[in-house]
Amino acid sequence: MTVRPATQEDWPSVKKLLRFTFSELRDTCGSDDIFDVASHVVSRGIDTGEAVFVAEDQMGELGGYVAWVGKIPGMPDDVAFGVGTYVLPKHRGNGLSERLRDAAIARCRELGYRRVRGEASNKNTAGIASCEKLGFQVVGVVVEKAL
Repeated sequence: MTVRPATQEDWPSVKKLLRFTFSELRDTCGSDDIFDVASHVVSRGIDTGEAVFVAEDQMGELGGYVAWVGKIPGMPDDVAFGVGTYVLPKHRGNGLSERLRDAAIARCRELGYRRVRGEASNKNTAGIASCEKLGFQVVGVVVEKAL
């Protein structure tokens, strides 16, 4: 798999991968409203050259994506927020998510971000472990109650 910056031509496939992220982690990703916001943010990130990367096989099929973008309301200017990382099940277990995140980290540095931040379900132990391999630290817990 080749890791490269995402383009608007990739957007339909990236959106499908983003939907997979939300369906697999439904208990923590929330509603369709949140999916719509995430979709907008990722599409904007592609347009503005943020840290949005895809993994593409030799046939042109996308096997994963990562999207870390800045200028999120309520976030400090020097922080990029991880909107999502997803790798299709058939491509898992070979370090692809780490390669995607490495590319995103390098791009965030180029853009002048000093930190990257994301959220992960406590049930997503593989995702958390992947982030920890890259030097991420768990710094808190989000608590929520549906009303």
